[in-house]
Amino acid sequence: MQSTKFIKHLNDEKIVDLKVFENLESRVKSQASFSEKIRRKDYVHSWNVPEIQSEIQNLIAKELPDLIGFRINCLFYDDEKIIYDDLKNYYDDDRFGGNYYLNFEENKTQKNGHIIYKVSGCYNHSFNFEIQIKCSVHNIWGEVEHSRIYKNEDYDPKLLSKKNITEEVFSILKSSDRQLLEIFNEKYTKDDLIRSLFYQYTNEDVRLKKQTAVLSKHYQHFFEIFKKVNDLNLIKQFVASKLSNSAFEKRKLDYIKSAKMTAAHFIERYIEFDISVVSEIASYIYDPISETTLIEYLISDVESLLINPLEAEENSDIDGDSDVFNDDTDNDQNIQDYVFATYDDFFEKR
Repeated sequence: MQSTKFIKHLNDEKIVDLKVFENLESRVKSQASFSEKIRRKDYVHSWNVPEIQSEIQNLIAKELPDLIGFRINCLFYDDEKIIYDDLKNYYDDDRFGGNYYLNFEENKTQKNGHIIYKVSGCYNHSFNFEIQIKCSVHNIWGEVEHSRIYKNEDYDPKLLSKKNITEEVFSILKSSDRQLLEIFNEKYTKDDLIRSLFYQYTNEDVRLKKQTAVLSKHYQHFFEIFKKVNDLNLIKQFVASKLSNSAFEKRKLDYIKSAKMTAAHFIERYIEFDISVVSEIASYIYDPISETTLIEYLISDVESLLINPLEAEENSDIDGDSDVFNDDTDNDQNIQDYVFATYDDFFEKR
């Protein structure tokens, strides 16, 4: 079947950045569905039905638009149109062969108002078929809507309510589809990959030393704290040393100890475990570093941003305010307020 070759063409050529499932779904219309359709469409009277059975079979194969159905399955809703357009180009380039005729002009709007990307076709002027293109979300919702709303055989006083519910569900599914597509298309930068490698090389060690499962938040907080150019360069050097099996030289954590706030103030507010894990992670690139050293660095970092408002503007967590140092009466309290406002989202409070 040429549709199978077309799917292989999409996956092999990588014409578009999409996910198409390799298995082509197919079906032949059931006897019950066929009987219902010829009555609903009044084909018995519109067709010139012969008396010979073999000729009747040929007539059905030639005249029933969707006797045979194929479905190309893709991952996301937006991919449906991309595949449809590429299918048309594939056909226009005569890659289906002369025995196939495809009609891309038929109406794609269903009675429920939704667009369905489908193509009717004929093989060798003898067999009609239909190709549908559906994503996973559209396929699941369509099966429920088709069987329970469109082809519901029993009277249902709640039918209108069910229609409204299915439309609401479709909106939710489309929204979820867009969010999943964003995740699927997320691209990783070089720095993202470096951080991931750093995690892979250190996580097991940290877990064993702390005798607990290290949560991802600890590494997230570590990377948010140590995000300056010098920090990133050290992380890159560490990863490079692991990849090349060479020695890595740790650096001393450079900071000016605060005269306004002590590590004790910090410990009074936050549980030590999270601090100890982050300091353990930092110890792979900085030496020596303890919980106290890390806390003094965190306090110093906030103070330096307060002293340099221009640098603080680049940091979304802190509003630079050099005037905080002009009032000796409230100076210490102001420093603590800024420090706590910065790290309340990092560490669990007592």
